[in-house]
Amino acid sequence: MAWWESCGYRSRCLPPVDSEEEEEEEEEEDDGSVCSSDSDGGAIRYVLGDVTHPHAAMGDAIIVHCVDDSGRWGRGGLFTALETRSDQPRDQYELAGKMKDLEVGSVLLLSIDDKQSRLDGRDQLALIVAQRRDEHNTLSGILLTALDDGLKKIHAAAKRHKASVHLPRIGHATPGFNWYGTERLIRKHLASRGVDTFIYYHNRAAKNSAPPSPTATTSLAPPPQTSSSSDGPTDDEAPGPSAPPPTSSSEAPPPTSSSEAPPPTSSSEAPPPTLLPSFMGGVCRRGTYDGDEDDVMSAEVTHVVAEVESSVQSQDLQALLARFPQAVPVQSAWLESCFSRQRMVSPAPFLLP
Repeated sequence: MAWWESCGYRSRCLPPVDSEEEEEEEEEEDDGSVCSSDSDGGAIRYVLGDVTHPHAAMGDAIIVHCVDDSGRWGRGGLFTALETRSDQPRDQYELAGKMKDLEVGSVLLLSIDDKQSRLDGRDQLALIVAQRRDEHNTLSGILLTALDDGLKKIHAAAKRHKASVHLPRIGHATPGFNWYGTERLIRKHLASRGVDTFIYYHNRAAKNSAPPSPTATTSLAPPPQTSSSSDGPTDDEAPGPSAPPPTSSSEAPPPTSSSEAPPPTSSSEAPPPTLLPSFMGGVCRRGTYDGDEDDVMSAEVTHVVAEVESSVQSQDLQALLARFPQAVPVQSAWLESCFSRQRMVSPAPFLLP
């Protein structure tokens, strides 16, 4: 565009993916995977940690975040974490907004090693424009068609840079969000096509602790149901990370078997909530395999995920379990298995002694 040239502006958006080229790549990937059915290829890996510091990366990495098309940088959550990591995301996103370069479905690819960096690789940030904000400041949900387009472009960039891809749980903690559709797209465009893909399960307590160790956890409670309304999200979209809670939900949450986890004790018998010691990670609430962590142990906790590395930690864990006997102590591999199978699995093979 002449206007961009006169302003000295250079777009950071990734180019569209050619459909013929994409089909050829998919055929090559299918041919190459015929003899690799027993490998871990195609699996999304779920990790505890901060997605803005991809510790699971070996070599270059691309971090993914979803934004809207307004050009106004958000506050809190991943927006603030990214600003701490680099000045580029906010500066380049707001500039793209002023230059009308935030079409829904586009992806800005930015270097973020200006403030902090790794010795073993280079980190880049991919901002997917996956939400719309109208003139009334009303924010749409995550548009799955836009996410689909964005992930195709990220796949091409990851292949070109030989990079792994690291994502938060897009739309996490927003009632009614379509995590299943989102995860399906991530697997379709990234993990199943040979890109090392990591989804980060945020550990709030890790901010105040040294090396990671035991984590208390349960599964996440399903979002509350409300009556349907024509103003609610469509099948093709779900509320995004910065979206306000919707007024309706057209889909019921996945059912949770009562046999999957021990029931919490009654409120009259339950001990008061307890702030976890720093060597423990956090807790999350009861429901599906998709968990939400906190730093308070309570009667709602059904499992304690732990990697006990010393006798002192073992004693602290046993003391905690004595107060909250409904919680089952398991290894961290249990949490990874729940995520990878998209359901709560039996803790029996993962029990701590």
